[in-house]
Amino acid sequence: MSSVMRISLVLAREDNPRLYDELAQFPKGQRRVNRLRTLAYDGLLGLPAAAVVPLRVGAGDSAPASSSMASDRAQASLELFSEPIAE
Repeated sequence: MSSVMRISLVLAREDNPRLYDELAQFPKGQRRVNRLRTLAYDGLLGLPAAAVVPLRVGAGDSAPASSSMASDRAQASLELFSEPIAE
């Protein structure tokens, strides 16, 4: 049995202008959903390892990332939304 989550949301520009502008550049539909999925996943990678708690721990699961790895991921996530590099 596979788990499926369906989410419906309303986002006003005043709530989060950066996210709104990022998603508004795509027409409604699959591209916008895929971009939101990517942003959410990148944001999850940017969280400190201690904040991410696995739901199920099995024998084959690897250990959580070190704090330096989480810091590197957070920095990479922040760079994703930084100003473009001038050429």
